Amino acid sequence: MGDAQSTIPPPQAPAKTSDEAIKKYAELYQMAKEVFAQELDRFHRLDQKASMLLSALTVIIGAFTLAIKGLHPECLPPSSCLEYIIIASCLLLFFCLAKSWYHLVSVLCLHTVRRAPLNEDSLNFFNDNRLIDIYFSQAKRFAEFLPENMAKTDLKAAHFGKAYWWLRVALFVFIAVALSYALWLAFQEVPS
Repeated sequence: MGDAQSTIPPPQAPAKTSDEAIKKYAELYQMAKEVFAQELDRFHRLDQKASMLLSALTVIIGAFTLAIKGLHPECLPPSSCLEYIIIASCLLLFFCLAKSWYHLVSVLCLHTVRRAPLNEDSLNFFNDNRLIDIYFSQAKRFAEFLPENMAKTDLKAAHFGKAYWWLRVALFVFIAVALSYALWLAFQEVPS
């Protein structure tokens, strides 16, 4: 995953390091570190949101399964057009919930983010180099890891967006199921 610190060649900094040059590279390091930390925070927030939504969705799927089990026995097997609509809508609703669940699980799949290792090579790099070189090297390291980490987070965000979209579709299908079932019950109560 992470390359050893010693494999990064130190920058070609001026032989004399002024306080101004050190401050400049310290600022670059701080900026790179903040951007990197923001991306990690975005990564973890997506995990948290997906985890909460997955818990709620699992309960919804369980409740939906129980509701289907309790579906009026006269509706199965279907004998009218309305009963076929109810059955088809229930199947579509289950499909939408399952797609949303799949995308939420995809968000939560194990994705590793690249980070600089803290090992013997790292310690040796810090001991063997000047402060200005360390600042620049670390800033460069953050800049190298950022695009890969952003791509992973963007993939998570895309899956989360798709899960949310399927959940919204499921809401509309649920309304159609509820209206169809209410209509079917109303027709059952009408005396012939």
